[in-house]
Amino acid sequence: MLIIGILATVALAFFGVAYSLLGYNMNLRNRVIERISQTATDAGRKEESLLKGRRLYIDREELRPVRVNLYQPDSENKLPAVFVAHGGNFNDHDADDIDDFCDRIAREWQVNVISISYTKIKAHVTSYPQDEIRDTILYFRDHKNEYNLDMKHFLLLGFEAGAYLSLIAHRSVLHVGVVPDGIIMIDPFIDYVAVSFAQAGLHPSPVGLLLSGRDTALWDRYEYELRQADVYVLTRRMPFSPTEVLLNDDITGEVAERDREHAMRWLKDTVDFFLHR
Repeated sequence: MLIIGILATVALAFFGVAYSLLGYNMNLRNRVIERISQTATDAGRKEESLLKGRRLYIDREELRPVRVNLYQPDSENKLPAVFVAHGGNFNDHDADDIDDFCDRIAREWQVNVISISYTKIKAHVTSYPQDEIRDTILYFRDHKNEYNLDMKHFLLLGFEAGAYLSLIAHRSVLHVGVVPDGIIMIDPFIDYVAVSFAQAGLHPSPVGLLLSGRDTALWDRYEYELRQADVYVLTRRMPFSPTEVLLNDDITGEVAERDREHAMRWLKDTVDFFLHR
């Protein structure tokens, strides 16, 4: 028993030291996070010459830069910004995967689009990806003149896991006095954190929910709690997956084109309403 106790104490000490190193040694933490994220980045990243957007790296003190793609329509006027977070399961996909979509909405909606390649990492392991979205918003707030942005009016738009991360980032920027005009969530990942925001009266408003037709009780609960908290909500449920039809150009045919245009029209109307209400 004594030997087992000694071994257990040594193991606890070892894990305590390892945890401390990851928590306080930024360089080591960054290397670990970079390695976790690299597989998804390699799978989704485009050659820069093929990218329709402009690739930028947002520097952060003692932290790895955030890679973003910037899409700007031809205009001499300062236009609003839409910060986009791609979907996936927190540990896959990339901002380059939605290059065509971001290029299209920038041109058709006449907005600046900043697509964020957040770090891929398991859900709830760390706030690192949410912080990347927050820091990107604050960077463009501070450099709005350099990029000719109207940062008095901007939105967050996220797909699936990116919608959830954008929601947490939305809360973070509110704490420093930066107020988005709203958030649009497409087939969002939802858990107790998002629901508890609404229940506690802390959920940002307004919210646009673009949902597929599949039966998801948690989405119903989330929308109910938002309305109970007097959060302004616009919801559109569609009999297909909006993520699939919006992002997968390989889905062709008359029905697919109609579905795609219906989803795009709802998104544009919602964006216009949130930015100019």
